[in-house]
Amino acid sequence: MTNFQEMKLYEAFGESAPQAALQIAIVLQTGSIRAMQMFTITTSLLSLTLAASEIMLMMDTKDQEMKEPTWKKTWILVFPVMFFVVVPRILTLSLIMAYTKEYVLIFVLVFVCLNMVINYDHL
Repeated sequence: MTNFQEMKLYEAFGESAPQAALQIAIVLQTGSIRAMQMFTITTSLLSLTLAASEIMLMMDTKDQEMKEPTWKKTWILVFPVMFFVVVPRILTLSLIMAYTKEYVLIFVLVFVCLNMVINYDHL
């Protein structure tokens, strides 16, 4: 199950997150949104939030190696909270992408390195 969790993590954060961030950055740059863009942004954010919720609920703990999350715990408790964690992060990344344009990789690299330095004690 941990291999499945890892694949789900890479799929969600490697596909849905960049797609949502790029679509939102395009909307911010052009100033207009079409129905298809709204649909792809919504589905990307929802799939990213759902994957993050399920991964968090299925993580190993000291008492249990693997948990089976119930739909109530996933959809009623964790999903709404995780939505308010995921969406601001994607919007922040989208704003960085929209305003820095070709320098986005430099800003993201600095952002990741700065976070690693700040959280060095926890790594």
